[in-house]
Amino acid sequence: MVAPLFAIALLWERFGGRVSRLFRPRSFTWGLGPLQSTLTTTNLASGLLLALIGGGMLWVGLAYSSMPPLADWQERFAVGLQHVGQVITSALAWLPNWAGAVILLVLIGGLAWYALRQVGAHADEDENMKGTESSRETETHIVHVQEEPVEHQDSEDRAGEEEQHASKEGSLFS
Repeated sequence: MVAPLFAIALLWERFGGRVSRLFRPRSFTWGLGPLQSTLTTTNLASGLLLALIGGGMLWVGLAYSSMPPLADWQERFAVGLQHVGQVITSALAWLPNWAGAVILLVLIGGLAWYALRQVGAHADEDENMKGTESSRETETHIVHVQEEPVEHQDSEDRAGEEEQHASKEGSLFS
């Protein structure tokens, strides 16, 4: 996935702006009977690459045993999930299919409404912030700071204090 980007970066470093023309989209029109379509070379290349990857996945999936057998815990987990699914399906068997679809659509609509409400709240905050930014720019705040004198000790004084402190605490460790 990173290899094409690495190759592009190496080309760009080596040749500079001359290589940039290779990455400009070029379009061409092709037709099949009355149908005509315009494609760019980058879209065509990405589509072909995606088709090759998909074909390779199908070939590996159908030609080989693509899934190894489940381990013991995986098998127990899968059987447990199937059991829970069967219990839920049996419990909701009385519910008609159209009602389940309506409930699902209502849930999706509720989630969309909730998400849009959150996005709308942030948009309102952004608009309010834009209005207050101009007033903030014109305000000037004066901050008064009173400096306190700091006494500096020589390194010899500190060493003497540390020795006295260590001799007091020395009785704890002996």
